[in-house]
Amino acid sequence: PLTAQFDNAITLRGYDRDAMVQAGGTLTVTLHWEAHDRIREQLIAFVHLWQPGETAAYAQHDSEPRNGWFPTTVWQAGDTIPDIHTLSIPAELPPGEYSLWAGLYRVSDGTRIPVQENGTPFPNALVPLGSIQVVSPE
Repeated sequence: PLTAQFDNAITLRGYDRDAMVQAGGTLTVTLHWEAHDRIREQLIAFVHLWQPGETAAYAQHDSEPRNGWFPTTVWQAGDTIPDIHTLSIPAELPPGEYSLWAGLYRVSDGTRIPVQENGTPFPNALVPLGSIQVVSPE
C-alpha cells in the first residue's frame, strides 16, 4: 500500500509485482490509481527499472493508463484504476538487485507531476516501488 499523492488530484494507492524476474523475461507491475478530481490533462504513467546514478533505465514501460484504454482525461473523482505495465528485461542484464520506480508525466511537455507522501516530496517525482531481484535464465 501507498499514499503517493500527485498534485492532490491522483493518489497511487499501491502496486502489485513479483519479487524476482529472469533476465530476458518480463516483469508485470500493476499500479493502483485513485482519482480525487476530474483530470483535465493527458498524463502518461511509467514504471522504470533504474538505478540512481545511471543515465538510462534498464527497462521501462510508459503509457497512458490501461495501455491507452482509460486515459486520465476521462477519469472522474472516485475512480479507482488498476494499470498494468509490462517491462521487458534485457537478456544481458547481469543478475542482481535493481530498483523499481513509478510516476506520471504530462504528454504536453514531458514534465513529471510532483508527488509527495505525508507532506514529504519524493525526489525527482519518482515513487520507489522497492527492488527486484534479476536472476540468470535457467
